[in-house]
Amino acid sequence: MKVISIFMIVLLMSIDYFPTHAQTSKQFPQGLQFEIGGGHNQLKWHVIALPEFGIPEQDYNRQQFSFTPTLRVSYQLSFLDYLQLAPFVGYNQFGGKSREESNGYKDEFWFNSLEVGGLLCYQQSPLAFGVGIKYNRHLKIINRFYGYYTDPEYPSQRSWQEKDAASVFKNYSFDAGLRISWNEGHWSVSAESWFALTQIEAPLYDVSEDIRENHYRILLGYTL
Repeated sequence: MKVISIFMIVLLMSIDYFPTHAQTSKQFPQGLQFEIGGGHNQLKWHVIALPEFGIPEQDYNRQQFSFTPTLRVSYQLSFLDYLQLAPFVGYNQFGGKSREESNGYKDEFWFNSLEVGGLLCYQQSPLAFGVGIKYNRHLKIINRFYGYYTDPEYPSQRSWQEKDAASVFKNYSFDAGLRISWNEGHWSVSAESWFALTQIEAPLYDVSEDIRENHYRILLGYTL
């Protein structure tokens, strides 16, 4: 929780500093933005070859179409007339869905996460283009699977099952992202792409796998 505490301190300092030095026409909570939306997830799952164990190098990517929710609160700090800094905190669900195997097996991994980060945007009204970085704290990780991979090819005997998968993954990750927004009055529509900076496999699983997530989202926002 240290990252969240540091974020809140920086946000409060920014709110105090920027109205005097950059946003002379605004006072808090003006500049506070609320966004809601959702996006598509991709879980890149690369198995590194381990010849001594008879394990070949291959991919088990989980990137079938999915749509998961995002909620975010940010504070828009404008300076130099065309630049905007937006620290944010929010909730996001990411993960991935596998394709269906020939015997009917398929699975899903879902990460419920608290995200804390910031965006630096260049404004050319009504458009804005930005780059960002964020920290994800994985609150809960769920693995859903349709039977077991080794089950025989009898779909009628399969059923969805669910288990906690926190032991398989780290409880945090970092992403870098790109954003484009269209703004009209208090409203905005934004598209974002986030790409993993760190792999998320738990250390206890050594380096046999490299697992990373990408997330693409659309957000509807309202700014006070």
